[in-house]
Amino acid sequence: MPLSARGVVALAFMLVAGMPAPARAQAVSGVIPRMGGYDIAVSDILATSSAAVSTASFWLEQGGRALLSATPYTPETGITAQRAFDDGPGPDGEPGLVTAIAGTAAKRAAADPAPSGGNGTGNGTGNGRLTNGGSKNVNLPRTVGKAFFIGADGRPHWCSATSVRSDHGNLVATAGHCVYDVRPGTAATTLRNWVFIPGYRRGGAPWGVYVGRQAFTHRDFVTYGDADRDYAFVSVHTGLAPRRAGAPDQPANQPANQPANQATNRPATRQENRPDLTDTGRLGDRVGGQGLAYNLKIGRTLVVIGHSTRGGDSLASSYGRPFGAADPAIKATGLIGLRPARADAAGSPWLAGYRGPRGLGYLNGLTIGFTGSGRTATAVSPYFDGELHTVYQAARQFRT
Repeated sequence: MPLSARGVVALAFMLVAGMPAPARAQAVSGVIPRMGGYDIAVSDILATSSAAVSTASFWLEQGGRALLSATPYTPETGITAQRAFDDGPGPDGEPGLVTAIAGTAAKRAAADPAPSGGNGTGNGTGNGRLTNGGSKNVNLPRTVGKAFFIGADGRPHWCSATSVRSDHGNLVATAGHCVYDVRPGTAATTLRNWVFIPGYRRGGAPWGVYVGRQAFTHRDFVTYGDADRDYAFVSVHTGLAPRRAGAPDQPANQPANQPANQATNRPATRQENRPDLTDTGRLGDRVGGQGLAYNLKIGRTLVVIGHSTRGGDSLASSYGRPFGAADPAIKATGLIGLRPARADAAGSPWLAGYRGPRGLGYLNGLTIGFTGSGRTATAVSPYFDGELHTVYQAARQFRT
């Protein structure tokens, strides 16, 4: 939904200044011209700081009932891409890398140095070399988890997602349709109650729940539902988690999640049933963030790490060499495919140069569709080009 010229200028100013865009419930607030002339769609505020607690509580209350009832998200507009007849999509500029960074527990100072040809600071982009991971015994990363939200059908759903490096340690990458509802014939809107839980397993949030703050994607995705641009970067608030029993500020002899009026005869209210939450800090500080690779030639070995839609919360991984793919039925030509694939959940990250012991690499794809089974099982991702990097740059610099 394009803004007026005055609105575009105002929104661009707020992004540069680090101020929040004006809130209109669950809408896409507009597009802004950015580097290289590409348009970036920026959502309204998904949840304010004051609303973050209630959003996290929605998922955690009653023992995580909403989390446990969530199902994999499969929107109506499916994708059945096959190997392209030509070489597929290719670079629209020089190749570039953004280095990954480890979280505090993984000794953040041990993050990768800047790649050869980079800026030498270890926190920027460079046109350096990228080596493939040697061992296929993958140690699964703590950056990967599940994004939970209320789908277009009004029910709780999930997608895979991953933390990525950003200037403020607050950025998550996943498939665009795991953030935006882009059904044909309707205006694009963001999905409600969006949260990211790294390391999620059976209702648990080992490193906290991170409530979505604002989302960034390509204008062509929210305007046309363009599968070639089916990706999104979501800035998140600092994490929240239930306070442990016996922690400071906890009433004596009372479990952390027990309503204060349990000894009385009146039933607890919804507010009293909400878990007592504490701040767990920034996402990047807790789990680190994957790097980013763009404008790479197709064919470099990648590892796909994510979840299976066929049950269970355990992460699955598989290696493969991507190939050009297309789905003529939806006019998607800028895709890549990879087989065999075990992690079929939307939003599963594709990582180049992955190092298992450190759990870090370079994000170079995101599953948006999955076809076939067994040896023919094929995951599909948008090709990561300079336009994606432009969207990422706007998202990584935004201050929550």
